[in-house]
Amino acid sequence: MADFLSLSALQAINKINNDHRNFLKDPLSNGSVSRLFGPNIITLEGSEWRRHRKIIVAGFSESNTAEVWDATIDIAGQWMEKMQKEAGNGEVLVKNSESVWAVLALLVRFPISLHCESPCR
Repeated sequence: MADFLSLSALQAINKINNDHRNFLKDPLSNGSVSRLFGPNIITLEGSEWRRHRKIIVAGFSESNTAEVWDATIDIAGQWMEKMQKEAGNGEVLVKNSESVWAVLALLVRFPISLHCESPCR
């Protein structure tokens, strides 16, 4: 059985996530992620990890995060209202929550990346 460590202290989590010399990722546990998405910042180590991080770091600023969060709340609300109207009785039955999250992710990414209005309106 593999060792397991659970942390709730933010400083400890940041230390482990950012100290790539002392806390290496287990390649076996990342195998399914790597097979599904290819080599990425979650699965890579060393110089390849630094190269990937350098490319994506600009997209993760305070202002970008706030914009995405605000858009997510707005679009999710619009989408829920639309689904309730279409349901007729105001109740929406969700059979597969994964598909709901996938649709929501697309609904948020599309208007933000193209700087256009939500397709839910």
